[in-house]
Amino acid sequence: FDIANYLLDAGAKVNVVSKMKCNEFHYLAAHINCDEGLKIANRLLELGVDLNLTDKKYGNSAIFTLFHEIARKMLPAQVEFFIRCLKKGPRLDDANKGGITLRQAIEGRGTDEMKRIAEGL
Repeated sequence: FDIANYLLDAGAKVNVVSKMKCNEFHYLAAHINCDEGLKIANRLLELGVDLNLTDKKYGNSAIFTLFHEIARKMLPAQVEFFIRCLKKGPRLDDANKGGITLRQAIEGRGTDEMKRIAEGL
């Protein structure tokens, strides 16, 4: 995380997309439930990293990938971060390759507040 912070402090370009069509959020999702990962995620959200970019392998958007990991533990700070993401107005009805949308995932595993916000989108 030190390197990521150093690069962001130095003005590194964000919204970098890999050959697998993944951006920073796709890669960071595995670490979203730790404090340092969450700090980086907050910085990336403020910098406008694309929540809707879908990966090549599964067709999961960056926000879907984040939700999948956050829903494993539902830690308060991570839930708050996800709600901030939802308030950015991401697409909820794009199905991944398994036919699942973020809206369906939220309806199945989200908090009441997540569901309420999703209903308004």
